[in-house]
Amino acid sequence: MMPVFTGARGGSVTDGPGQVAESIAAGVFGCLSRGVHKGFFAALVILAACGAPRPPLVASDVEITRPIPGRHMSAGFFVLENTTGTDIRITGATSSQFGAVEIHETTMEDGVSRMREIEALIVPAHGSVTLKRGGKHLMLMRGENVSASVSLQLLSDGEPVLSIEYAYPEENP
Repeated sequence: MMPVFTGARGGSVTDGPGQVAESIAAGVFGCLSRGVHKGFFAALVILAACGAPRPPLVASDVEITRPIPGRHMSAGFFVLENTTGTDIRITGATSSQFGAVEIHETTMEDGVSRMREIEALIVPAHGSVTLKRGGKHLMLMRGENVSASVSLQLLSDGEPVLSIEYAYPEENP
């Protein structure tokens, strides 16, 4: 099972590296207070300087459209970056504000634009996939209680791999 990391609007990671750094700092100060060997402390400092590991999957440029009044549907667009050496297969998504979320792709067939659900979205190792208008995207259907923000969880074979929190920009009156 892959660890779940939470991405926020614009793709900033809210769990993971910051908490890892806090854990390292707490451990280092605990070791100093107990008089742990200086060589061990130096090794910890070097490891901390290397930085915390990046989450396996990162979302950026997130945009989720507001449902049109009376339509209860929305669409999700963003870039997914795979930071691992293995392909990541996204097979579904869920949202507490929508009854169903599907992965779709828009294609042109005989000069006609057609949208269809796709079985999976493959994010290649050390690569990215862009979900955009006129291409691959998320369809969020049967919206309920959609107000200032939307929560999404991307799934791989039923297991969560990324949580995204998107806050709608303030509307100008």
